[in-house]
Amino acid sequence: MPDPDLSRPPTDTSAPAQPPPESQADLVLLVVPLHLFNLGQLVITANAQGVLAPEEVSSALARHSRGDWGDVSAEDRQTNDLGVVKQGMILSAYQSAKGVKFWVITDPGHEVTTVLLPDDY
Repeated sequence: MPDPDLSRPPTDTSAPAQPPPESQADLVLLVVPLHLFNLGQLVITANAQGVLAPEEVSSALARHSRGDWGDVSAEDRQTNDLGVVKQGMILSAYQSAKGVKFWVITDPGHEVTTVLLPDDY
């Protein structure tokens, strides 16, 4: 193995320095939670998989995990908010681009989240 050339200075691989902001008013802090709760194992019914685009399923799961419950009643929203804190059941309702209504349900204990059509329930 050859000896390294110690006569050359090390190469700087860091990113170029950014100029400092002009003032504190230029700084914006955004706090975006990745998710409010654990989805657990993800499953989808055969019926839902047959009619929903994978992108729609992924988007719905992301919304569900962030607390965007979709088209549910005010009472269901309250139940979901409590379900996040107390690990209860959480139900979200969405509609695909083709108008197909579907649900995302996280079970009590948050071990499994299921994507399904209302007829699958």
